[in-house]
Amino acid sequence: MAAIKLDKKELGTLRFAQLREHMGWGLAQAVGMLGLFWAETRAHGIEEASQADLLSYVPAAGLAGESALQGLVAAGYVRASGSKDEAGNVVYRVTDNVGAAAKIQARKAHARKAGAASVAKRQGKPRGKKKLAVPAVAALPAVAEASLAPGAVAPLQPPTAYQLACRHTWEAYASAYQRQTGQLPARNAKTNALVAQLVQRLGHDEAPQVAAFYVGHPNPYYANRVWPLDALVKDAEPMRTQWAAKVRVTPQAAQAAAQQSHYEARRARLADEGI
Repeated sequence: MAAIKLDKKELGTLRFAQLREHMGWGLAQAVGMLGLFWAETRAHGIEEASQADLLSYVPAAGLAGESALQGLVAAGYVRASGSKDEAGNVVYRVTDNVGAAAKIQARKAHARKAGAASVAKRQGKPRGKKKLAVPAVAALPAVAEASLAPGAVAPLQPPTAYQLACRHTWEAYASAYQRQTGQLPARNAKTNALVAQLVQRLGHDEAPQVAAFYVGHPNPYYANRVWPLDALVKDAEPMRTQWAAKVRVTPQAAQAAAQQSHYEARRARLADEGI
């Protein structure tokens, strides 16, 4: 599938700048991701779809795909339509596809009819009444023929165990963060990468639980920074130990424990010396 070529006017828009800033993408990556997303959705005639269905047209998988779609929503390339589908899911509109996808489908239909007429002519069959040609859309180059029927939604691939673990870890962290601060944490390419690292280090089962345990930790190093994910990943194994022991260790508590240990060792030494 060839990507839609973005013109210079689009590259200078505020929404394109917001997309790059939200995702932390360079120019080439942003152009490629947006161009492929437009090409895929327009080839399938998609103007509106649920979030889950739109994910199948984002040129990235797993958390990266979810993050990219959120970036498109944040920048305004995809907007909530205000309606829901039969399953109760919010329907989103690909703003630049309104009308454009239908034009592409019309061009394809015209091309098929022209091809059939050419075959009929070569076979000596009478041609039907000539119809007006559908004008070409100058801003949208032709895209490859889709394997699905126009308007059909490509089936979603089931997520892997690793992708589910990453999703559950993020949800556990975000829920605990919202309870603690009243706000949802920022989600972008960096936070997705940190979640993936945490799952790799702690495993599918423990990573979500440790992430939830971490938020609200009284250690000033974490609390003063509002429990960032990079600090959790840095201290993943010690935090897992505290989670397993059901104890949040602060610097003050650690110092008190060290002093108590030193005091008890000194008492034992004095007792051995008969003092």
